[in-house]
Amino acid sequence: LGIDLNDTEDISTKTIAQTLPSSLLLSDLIEKYCEDCIAEGSWSQTTETQNRQSLDILQFLIGDGSCDSIDRNTARDVREKLKHYPKNKNKNRRYKGLTMEQIMEMDDVETIAPKTVNKNLTIYNSLFLWGKREKLVESNPFEKLKVKDNEAPGDKRSPFDKNDLRKIFGSPLYTTHDFVEPYRYWTPLIALFSGARLNEIAQLEVTDIQQVDDIYVFDINDTDTKRTKNKQSIRQVPVHSKLIELGLIEYRDRLEKRGDTRLFPELTLDARGTYSRKISDWFNPTYLPAVGVDPSKKKFHCFRSTLAIELEDVGTPHE
Repeated sequence: LGIDLNDTEDISTKTIAQTLPSSLLLSDLIEKYCEDCIAEGSWSQTTETQNRQSLDILQFLIGDGSCDSIDRNTARDVREKLKHYPKNKNKNRRYKGLTMEQIMEMDDVETIAPKTVNKNLTIYNSLFLWGKREKLVESNPFEKLKVKDNEAPGDKRSPFDKNDLRKIFGSPLYTTHDFVEPYRYWTPLIALFSGARLNEIAQLEVTDIQQVDDIYVFDINDTDTKRTKNKQSIRQVPVHSKLIELGLIEYRDRLEKRGDTRLFPELTLDARGTYSRKISDWFNPTYLPAVGVDPSKKKFHCFRSTLAIELEDVGTPHE
């Protein structure tokens, strides 16, 4: 490349630092980062909304100064303030017009969970990691910065254990196939045997169950009428033999013959742009307590972690 590796002047950190813009505001860095993620297609609309909200919090905590002024001490200060950041702050008039310092002096503040603190710190890490790669900032002050998760084990949503699964799938509704709407029978089973997200299942079309090299798969894709969490979520998941044994392919074929395009035509698009509201409104507050499972600790999404743990237990490689 015409660079003498023995000539340190050509590649000195001083020379590199001189190429970095010294007056870039945090708001400018955030906007450039968001624009790039959107252009790459790596963010869904929901992800963009969530990440922008998190980045707004960062600006609230430290203001909109020069990125050069944000160092490791600033990042640690952000971490400390996040531990005191109110839950649903923007919806509570109690905090309107207050600075973070004023909020930290208040009593009885319901704060965000450690998991949410770490989620925010991860986004800030990604922001500055991207900025460093794009030569917009010199360093990443949020690298490997997080808080310890001090939640009591009982406060976390655990995967469904064997007893839970017996209650869920051993109820008379399952053993007699007595559900009024097909989605109530199939969606928990598909979640258990695929690990797919709730809306990924809810939005499946008849043609999304297809054969690849004689193996049936769920084709989880992103189209004008469907969406995934992010670009990496687009994938094909094998249809478990138990689902085939229970008649999922025959169910799909009946819908196709009838002219239906969606696997669960009774599920309609909701205000959030998803098909899953009807499932969560039924399964979590109604079905789980009816069969004796505590919905405050375990919800539909627990099927995903249930499968992950089962795969780990049988030695399935992470990849």
